[in-house]
Amino acid sequence: MIDRDSIPRPPELIRRIPVTANQVFLALVLFNLFAMTGDVAIAHAFNEFAFDTQYMPFFVGGFAALSTLILIPREHSTWRRALFILGMWLTVFLGVIGFWWHLESQVSWRGWFSLKTYVYTAPLVAPLAYTGVAFIGLVVIKRNGHMFGVEARRWLYALIAGGSFGNASLSILDHARNGFIHPAEWVPIPVTIFAGVAFLWVAFRPRLTGVVKGTLWFAIVLQIIVGTIGWL
Repeated sequence: MIDRDSIPRPPELIRRIPVTANQVFLALVLFNLFAMTGDVAIAHAFNEFAFDTQYMPFFVGGFAALSTLILIPREHSTWRRALFILGMWLTVFLGVIGFWWHLESQVSWRGWFSLKTYVYTAPLVAPLAYTGVAFIGLVVIKRNGHMFGVEARRWLYALIAGGSFGNASLSILDHARNGFIHPAEWVPIPVTIFAGVAFLWVAFRPRLTGVVKGTLWFAIVLQIIVGTIGWL
């Protein structure tokens, strides 16, 4: 017969899990770095890597992923943190430079920026995904809980909101190329905008209520479902 008193209660079970919240976030950063670099490989293969600079995400993203991987098991190691910070800042600049090059490609295609160039040339906001993910990594490891004087929690919510709005933009871009041939292609747009608004709103709130937390979880789960179905 099982002694119920010997069964660990949920808080005790959670304390026994040898994983910190920071390590979970770092694992998500690592996953996103791999996913984004894989997406870049497919996208740049379409023009057969016409420019040498199109290989940059592999070197910078690879270094950032490696620095994240070695930090996860020893997140308090000084040299690992220094290597990780270097990798994240390089990734921040990679996203900004990539954004500029994508913008330049759109302008050079027809001589000016237009809706048509936005749809049919290099996706303008896609490189900024590197910048956003890297900033999340930098925020996560700040021991004092602040970055540039702003609370880490607010940074995380704002960055998640930015990523959601970016996904909305990319959904419009990708599906506009085939004229939204299927009605389901409209679904990601309101879902990601809803998530973006929810997280941006929370970023400016002093505290979270149960209803607000429930709304955030609903937005997260909804995006996971839509993203998974879209990927399949």
